[in-house]
Amino acid sequence: MSDPAATLPCTVVVVVGTDHHPFDRLVGWADQWCASQIHGTVRCVVQYGTSMPPARAEGHAYVGRDDLLALFAEARAVVCHAGPSTIIEAVRHDRVPFVVPRAPQLGEHVDGHQQHFAEVMRAKGLIRLVRSRDELVAGLDAELAATAPTPLAVELPEPAVAALALGEQVATLLDRGPSRRLRVLRRIGRR
Repeated sequence: MSDPAATLPCTVVVVVGTDHHPFDRLVGWADQWCASQIHGTVRCVVQYGTSMPPARAEGHAYVGRDDLLALFAEARAVVCHAGPSTIIEAVRHDRVPFVVPRAPQLGEHVDGHQQHFAEVMRAKGLIRLVRSRDELVAGLDAELAATAPTPLAVELPEPAVAALALGEQVATLLDRGPSRRLRVLRRIGRR
């Protein structure tokens, strides 16, 4: 028998991105929230990447760009990692995303750039920064109980879009780690 929730419009979309580090913490939080909802009333789609797949929510390791943008347009709420491209796409779809930055101390990323970026975006009113499972649950419950989606606190100008795209490229380069040349230069500099 098919799951009746699969025929519903997407209520919540959760995106962990394409980084090779697992982000089981976010997938688990979203899956627990989904399991607490009345069966057949909420469709929660989780893009889980290299993380453990969700047990209750609808899970996809990866979602193509067009399909992801369609989910953003359909979803009442977006939950994501602190990837600049993911955040800007949510904002472009008039969603204020719930953002859970990856934590390097938990093995979710190589450094704390997502945490720093999320703080900047929170200060600008572009995201809702989430630091715990309880915050996520309370936020999603409040968002779904409201009569309309939470409006953006600011209007994002086009130069900011370009800056965020550049930030994503820099983050991608940092994820690759220092080049051989940079490692040699660092060693020389220490002498």
